[in-house]
Amino acid sequence: MVWHSCIVQDFRKIEKIEYRALRHVYNYFTARYTILRGKGKRSLMYVQRLGQMVIEVYKVCHNIGPVYMREKETSYSCMSNV
Repeated sequence: MVWHSCIVQDFRKIEKIEYRALRHVYNYFTARYTILRGKGKRSLMYVQRLGQMVIEVYKVCHNIGPVYMREKETSYSCMSNV
């Protein structure tokens, strides 16, 4: 993982862009963001990114990720019963 922004303002900006996109996709310009997300069955962008990070960590811990990730030396130990 090369870049992961944890700044709250960045997440708000990204979600604002997604909100605009969802309004245009569903042609529903007066709905709240939560309603449009529910209509599209989408979780918050922050939750989606956390899920992607968990998947990547799992792959690294079990040596099933890409070759370049398996070849890197990791400075952390993985839990053996994950």
